[in-house]
Amino acid sequence: MLVLGCNRRFILFIFVLSCAAVLIFSNVAQRPFRTSYDAVEFEDIRVDSWTDGRQRQKHLRTHVAFASLFPAHFDVYLAAAGTFRDVLGDQGSVDVFAGERPFRFKFQEVIDRVDLYSGEVRDAGDLLHAMNDTDFYPAEPGALIDLLVLGTCEIDMKPWSDKLLEIWDSRPADKKFKLVCIVHNFRDNGWQRHITPWATRGAIRLLPIASHVGRTFRNNFRQLADNPEPDLLYAMYEYVQIDVHAPVLDLPDYGPRSTRDQITRAVVQGGFDPGRRDYTHIFKDLSDALKADPGAWGYLPLGQGREEYTPLPQTDEENYEEPFTLHLAGNGNLDVPRELKQVLRFHVNLDYPEFYAVMQSMDVVIPAFVNFDYFDFQASSTVAMAVECDIPLITTVRMRKAYEYIDDERVTITRPQALRDIPAIAAFRAGMYSPTNDSATHLLEFTDDVDKMLSRGWKKTYNEVRAFKERLWAENRKSASRILNDLPGSI
Repeated sequence: MLVLGCNRRFILFIFVLSCAAVLIFSNVAQRPFRTSYDAVEFEDIRVDSWTDGRQRQKHLRTHVAFASLFPAHFDVYLAAAGTFRDVLGDQGSVDVFAGERPFRFKFQEVIDRVDLYSGEVRDAGDLLHAMNDTDFYPAEPGALIDLLVLGTCEIDMKPWSDKLLEIWDSRPADKKFKLVCIVHNFRDNGWQRHITPWATRGAIRLLPIASHVGRTFRNNFRQLADNPEPDLLYAMYEYVQIDVHAPVLDLPDYGPRSTRDQITRAVVQGGFDPGRRDYTHIFKDLSDALKADPGAWGYLPLGQGREEYTPLPQTDEENYEEPFTLHLAGNGNLDVPRELKQVLRFHVNLDYPEFYAVMQSMDVVIPAFVNFDYFDFQASSTVAMAVECDIPLITTVRMRKAYEYIDDERVTITRPQALRDIPAIAAFRAGMYSPTNDSATHLLEFTDDVDKMLSRGWKKTYNEVRAFKERLWAENRKSASRILNDLPGSI
């Protein structure tokens, strides 16, 4: 009996000691961190059950602020702000702090027209005070911002991180906030050292605008998690959650849309920098195509005093056939071949309403990425802009797998990589493609892929594009709901 009693006391002692150890570990540095996610705790949360009704579930975090000192990327973080507002409904609030007001390029007109954000845009200089302000929400005395989303962490973390950490540390355990970093470019890494102290506190999440950027951060975090250096080891990088939010707005019509039956207007969007867009090969391919058959593109051949391709004369106004034009939407200076001057159309220094009108009048978008960082490290806004303007992207399988949210035939034209953008357009205009390399090892597979591309066609219907975007917006809402409820990320 004595031995049995001792065993019971020993077992009780071990049990109490174990509970104490768990309690101590779970409160290291007041870290709101879970080693696992309790299904019971979140059993009433359904991130896929969002509806447009008035009733929504109660979220763990309800007071959200978006902030950025960077004068650009407001179209990205305000798109996310709109998503969080929709998910919260009347169960919470979203506030915006911007470094430059009003927003550039008449974006406020877009905000008002799509009802993206109706609150006051506050000065970013007031953010730190607001984070400490217990009167910030008059209807809820004592309430504090509990979720802070930085619009461009590559810029915003450097001036704000240390001061925000002081605020986080000064708050009681039940008033801690979560920091969410919208990230655009993994290689822009001068700010990334600031992640470590936030990761140590279990207080940071990442929100890239494309999945390939998120995967690159995830792979890097896995390497950091194995680093024996104590600061990195105990930051527990493997538990930093990552989600994706595609900044695609629900745009109205800003101008007439294409009703053409063949690809007549193609656009390359982005700065006029040959290091970012492949203008060199685009121009060469277009020159070669026009030289081979100028009439097929709607132009007279060179010669007889013509140094530039000029449109074919039109004799029948009722059956006017618009010649092919390549549109370049962006800023900067760009040297172009003389013979293409009447084939190219430049759109520079546009405000957002003008830009959307130009984009919506196009037939296809050519991403023209020359810097392959856009497939691994950096996200391009061209992809989101094409989707929100309902213009199909000429893509490859590689690009669709990088930008997973466009991995769908409803918004893409998928060419084999050996068929460049201009030859792909030529194939659609001709209704056929004749390969020039008959000795290619994989010629059969290549021609099969070209045939599939042509058979699917390039035009997309309104209904299929709309259905695609509704699914995309639902995925965005799931990301927001996971963040609001401290649930595991999707990457």
